[in-house]
Amino acid sequence: MQYTLSQQWDNFKKENEQEMMREGIVDIDELIEESLMEEYEEYQKQEQEELEDTIASYEQASLICVHCHKDTLIYTSQNMLSCPTCGFYATEICLQAILNAINQHSNQCQGRVEFSLEPGTTSTMFANCDICDLWDMFYM
Repeated sequence: MQYTLSQQWDNFKKENEQEMMREGIVDIDELIEESLMEEYEEYQKQEQEELEDTIASYEQASLICVHCHKDTLIYTSQNMLSCPTCGFYATEICLQAILNAINQHSNQCQGRVEFSLEPGTTSTMFANCDICDLWDMFYM
């Protein structure tokens, strides 16, 4: 199989040698390698941008109070984060679960996840997206 592919490739280069010369292509193998490197570098750049966007989403989600959206969450004792404005609180584990949900959601949907406390409680939070109808529940 490898021999057949190699032979076909050599035949292709011989058959198209004149056309490649007119196009200024001296070494097609080098041209293909350069093209593949450019594609790989572009892929890496896109991956880096996506990673930076995800990190920015994490930072925003982990800092802004998910209840009142008016202040940043402050780390307190016993692995808790709380909002000085509205008194909202959550454990680091709960916030990590929220961040994981946001990350998974962002892989499938461009919508923004909104959070709210379950009416009548101070320890159950809902997450939902109005674009994809994501719905999740977190216990603080």
